[in-house]
Amino acid sequence: MRRSRKNSKHIPNDRPCKVSFMERRKRLMRLKKEVSDFSTKNGVEAILIAYDGNVDAPPVTWPQNPSKIHSMIEKYERQRNEKSVVTFDLEDYYKNKLNKLEAEISRVQKENIRMKYPTWDPSFDNLGEEELSELIAKLDAKLAACDQRIDTLKKEHMKRGH
Repeated sequence: MRRSRKNSKHIPNDRPCKVSFMERRKRLMRLKKEVSDFSTKNGVEAILIAYDGNVDAPPVTWPQNPSKIHSMIEKYERQRNEKSVVTFDLEDYYKNKLNKLEAEISRVQKENIRMKYPTWDPSFDNLGEEELSELIAKLDAKLAACDQRIDTLKKEHMKRGH
């Protein structure tokens, strides 16, 4: 379970400030094993840097190899600088607007077709399973008759064309 975040506030007295920093640094350095495991398991690089506020004192770091830390920081800076700036010009704006309008038109057309040619009538709600089966059988027979009529008309059209 995740621990709740503690609020940090400025400690004006020098002694309690250093004691507090030392305790926090110890907790951070205990995390280095977890950071190391995370880095290894996920194939990512990680750095832990803690400053004590004293300009003369060097920061506490993990990993302790300064060249490795500098190479990771440089790699981060290069990646940050290489990211291209995404531009959204007037043409993109109108393309986006056109896509939204086309999607809205398509939705309205589908709704109109659904309203004009409903696939379900409320009167079907009161039919039982057997009555619905009979209705399906009648509809299938009507469709078959329509298919036959279409075939007959096609054959007649073919005879007339030749």
